[in-house]
Parts: sequence; structure tokens; C-alpha cells
Amino acid sequence: LDQSSGNLQRLSNEIDRVKREDSARLQEEYRRLVQGLQQAGQIDEQIAERLQSPVLPDDLVNEAIPGNIRRAEHFVSLLRRIVNFLRRYLQVERAQCEGPLSILHKFEEDVEVDSKSLKFCHERLRSLLNTLRVSNLDEFTPITKVADFVTLLGTYAQGFTVITDPYPEAEGIYDPTLLLSCLDASLAIRPVFKRYQSVVLTSGTISPLEMYPKILGMTNVVVTESFSITMARKCLCPLIVTHGPDQVPITSRFSLREDPGVVHNYGELLEQLVQT
Repeated sequence: LDQSSGNLQRLSNEIDRVKREDSARLQEEYRRLVQGLQQAGQIDEQIAERLQSPVLPDDLVNEAIPGNIRRAEHFVSLLRRIVNFLRRYLQVERAQCEGPLSILHKFEEDVEVDSKSLKFCHERLRSLLNTLRVSNLDEFTPITKVADFVTLLGTYAQGFTVITDPYPEAEGIYDPTLLLSCLDASLAIRPVFKRYQSVVLTSGTISPLEMYPKILGMTNVVVTESFSITMARKCLCPLIVTHGPDQVPITSRFSLREDPGVVHNYGELLEQLVQT
């Protein structure tokens, strides 16, 4: 987020420079944005390849970008408000998770922007970078990540959750992170099904097979071999625990193996399992 603020200042300076030297370039971009994303998408192939949209192709909205972000300076102002909102959102003392709809409601109240404007952030930023003829795209990776983040939030109301963790490494080391986690496997694998006519899934751990086509959104499924399995009896169920009650990571990483907090959480986890 700190680097994103620097990116936005750089973009503002570039917009001011282009206004002075070649104002017709920004006016032409505005005209294309009014016509719609299909026309606005006719941009440099290198930029298009480097800045791939985070949204699945079928979910891209092919329509005119909302009027409140067509002007370059208005869009940069919106991104600045988004970055400031995320700074405040990260100021937590305990780990928490929240759904997209809940965060979108907070965006509407604090930033005064709707989900429709958010879902266009990636395409609008890509168009702006092209108009400004930015050569070093890697420099703008931080603000691109922010734009991708809010684009996904604005596009998918279901299938994602946002996790905020103030102590991702260890208790006492405050370094809050924001993670957009996909909970819908069908979203992740959909591009594979779209690209290939036949997809083969094979594993000793995908039983019962009848469940997986529903989870992955598969159609025309052919089962070649399925081993019987029952859930009626008591089975060994895998348990994945990443943090203890105090949010200290439970990890076997060599650098943290002797950490008292990690050792304590391992012992407490073992004790709780025995009690159950």
C-alpha cells in the first residue's frame, strides 16, 4: 500500500505532464472509454499481455466504463481513496475474515463507490498506463495488485473471502496482510475446462467421485474407475491447523522450530486433540 501511494503520485505527475504536452491523447482515451471497453481495449499488445485481467473471460463486462472514472484524474483520485480505505481496514489486532458483500458495503459507505466502478478498475488502469505510454510496468505492480483486488471484489459476490491477519509470521511482529482467498474450486478450474475439450482427473484421494463434478462444475463426466468408500464408519480425517489461539503460526519451519510460542501451540493442540 505504501508503494501504491507512490505509484499514484507518479501517475498524477504523468497526467499533468501529458495535459501540458499532449492533451489530445487524454481526450482520445476519454472518447474511447465512453464508447465501451471493446474499443478502449485496443491497446498496446505488450501491456495487454503483461497486465492480464484477474477476472475470468466470461465474466468481463463489455460495456462503457462508469462516468465517475473516465477522466484520468478522477480515476487516480478514486484509487487514492481505495488505498486509504485499505490502510484503515488493515488496522486490526486480531485475525478476521469477511465476505465480499460485507466489504463492498463498507466501500460504499467509506469510499462512496459502488461495485460497478470497482469491477472496472483493472481495465481502467490498463488503459491509463497505455495512454501515458508507461514503459516500466513493473514499477506499477503495487497499484496493479490493488486494482486487481477490488476488481475481483466487485465482480464476484460469492466464492471468495477476505482474510486480514495482523501477525502473519509470529506474535509480536505486527505486519498486517490482506489475503483474497478463493473458496470456489469451480472458479479456479473453469479456464481449464474452457480451453480443453477433454480433461482427465486421477487421484487416490478424490473419492467419492460423485461429489467432485458438483464441486468443480463439470459436465459430461465419464468415470473409468471408482473405488468404494464410506463415511458411515469412523475414518481418519486430516486436520490442517495453521495458527494457534494466540495467532502464532504452528509451523515446522526451521527458523521458527525453537520458538517458544510455536512449541507451546503444538503442545496445546496435542492436548486438545487427546481430550476430544
